Amino acid sequence: MCNKFSKSPFGARAYEQRQDEAFKARVRRSSSVKERVEEKSKQYTADRCTQLKVLLWRHFIMMRRRLRLVQMQFLHVMVISVLLGAAYFRVVHDQLRSHDIIALLFIIIVFLSGDTLWAAITQMRYELPLVIEERRRGLYGIEIYLISKFFAEIPGSVVYPIISSAIVYWMAGLTPGGLQFVVFMGIIVLVANAGASCGLFVSLLSKSETLTFTIATIVVLPLLILGGFLLNTRTTPIFIAWLDYLSWYKYAFEALIVNQWSETNIIEACNRTAGLPCTNEEIFYQYNVNKDNIGKDFAALIGLCIGFQLLSFIVLRIKTKRK
Repeated sequence: MCNKFSKSPFGARAYEQRQDEAFKARVRRSSSVKERVEEKSKQYTADRCTQLKVLLWRHFIMMRRRLRLVQMQFLHVMVISVLLGAAYFRVVHDQLRSHDIIALLFIIIVFLSGDTLWAAITQMRYELPLVIEERRRGLYGIEIYLISKFFAEIPGSVVYPIISSAIVYWMAGLTPGGLQFVVFMGIIVLVANAGASCGLFVSLLSKSETLTFTIATIVVLPLLILGGFLLNTRTTPIFIAWLDYLSWYKYAFEALIVNQWSETNIIEACNRTAGLPCTNEEIFYQYNVNKDNIGKDFAALIGLCIGFQLLSFIVLRIKTKRK
């Protein structure tokens, strides 16, 4: 019966009418989607390329206005780097000085990540009121602002760490080798950006400047303690052990130790009676380091940078939500 109805003239006309109505419905849906997309693209006064170009130009103008501060930041990084290099100048790779080398690796991690972290907090506290006001006017998107901010802060988060790491690496006489030097600089740059990303996120959690710095201390201190140098991660209490997954200090410290000692099998002037490590394997065991994790450490550092930036995007979008 159904087959005969579909083949009849009346059934054919009904089928064509139904197909025509379905086609019109699809056209209406696609038109409404297109209108919503166009409406969303018109919520800003300029396209994304123009937004990015203008924001980059404004960051450049602001940097020129704060030229003295930029120069002081550069001088600050250079002075600390030279002091570190002088304190550990041409350190001997023997049994007694092995701990000094490891201490230097941890100090430079703490210094450069802390420098970018506090700088990011201070800078964002200064810019936030302006960003909120301009967002309410529909001048640009949050993602464009964060991208422009990243590129504008390359001198502090990329150039300064590279120069600092080069000074310390040469003055301290760390493991010779082009590959080791490149890996060292890559780790330092990622650490600096992880600190800056965390600082950006923390700066958005409170309107009070005092409370912001308090939150930053509460966040950073446990991550610092769980970095692998101040507390052996093998003995970390189980109720806070999970925090070391968020510690960029831990990942960078492990990667730097592997980079420094992986090519050194026997430490010079080794004395077993001193109770100090004599081989790189003993150093790895003492600090609970897995030499096969250096790739994972790089990935974790990159993940933390991206993760903190995404959290900053979410919080900033909520804070600047247009009515």
